[in-house]
Amino acid sequence: MAKVCGAERRVTSPYKPNTNGLTERFNETLILSLEKHCEQEPENWDKWIPYVLMAYRTRIHSSTNITPFQLMFGRPMNKFEDFITERSEKSLEQRAEEIRFQVEEMQPRAIEAIKASQTRQKKYKTKETMYKTKYQLGPK
Repeated sequence: MAKVCGAERRVTSPYKPNTNGLTERFNETLILSLEKHCEQEPENWDKWIPYVLMAYRTRIHSSTNITPFQLMFGRPMNKFEDFITERSEKSLEQRAEEIRFQVEEMQPRAIEAIKASQTRQKKYKTKETMYKTKYQLGPK
């Protein structure tokens, strides 16, 4: 299944969290958001998870320039007032065609944005490591 989907399995280590940096960064964001939302009642932090995740999934991310929801479903998430006022009369075929078109449009844009973001991050990381002090082994 993984080969068909084009997924690549990577083994990570709990002692080296930077091998799983994207997940570690998301966990940090999730924890900070939960801390902000449950300041009044920290023991009820789990009740905030759906709201924090919805906020995360509907924000435009700097690395893709698209929301995760939009990348997953091929359209922006409905606003709450849309659920009440809007009734879609589109056929299943029309909606499938619309999703296909949007995914074909968004996926290449997201890939390009991710590549640009990776280039920026690599340049920053290279610059950061360039100024580190170099130590040599041996006598003084």
